[in-house]
Amino acid sequence: MKETAHLDGASRWRTSWQVVVPMSRPILVSAAISSVRSVCTLDWMLLALQG
Repeated sequence: MKETAHLDGASRWRTSWQVVVPMSRPILVSAAISSVRSVCTLDWMLLALQG
């Protein structure tokens, strides 16, 4: 996909923004959800240990 975009004349920035980011969106969403869950778990653990 990146090679095709390059052959069409797309710059590196445009290739990254319109090809790579949409293809990696599921991974980015999963990472964001995992981060939020980790923070929530940490908050609950700290609350339980202090209470």
